[in-house]
Amino acid sequence: MTTGEHQIKPRRGMSMAFKANASRSLAGIPATVIDIWPRFRSGDYLVTLEYATPVPFRKTLIRHIDAFVTELDLVEPAQVALPTANLQRAWRRTMSRPR
Repeated sequence: MTTGEHQIKPRRGMSMAFKANASRSLAGIPATVIDIWPRFRSGDYLVTLEYATPVPFRKTLIRHIDAFVTELDLVEPAQVALPTANLQRAWRRTMSRPR
């Protein structure tokens, strides 16, 4: 998540989503930053994301996940209010898998 040449500092309450190359199953699904860990030596921040509703991930449903800011994109406020097609596809994939 960079603008020009510098990384944007994350803030609690920001809406973010995984980039497609970071997590195909969670890409584009908006989540809220609820915690920010100390900055790593690499300069990257680790944040804790919270999803508004449980999200299917690796044969289970999750509400929270930690991620590096470089794996994430900012989500516009208008996108957060709309249900995402990615979430619907991920839900169908997870529920259709044999257990």
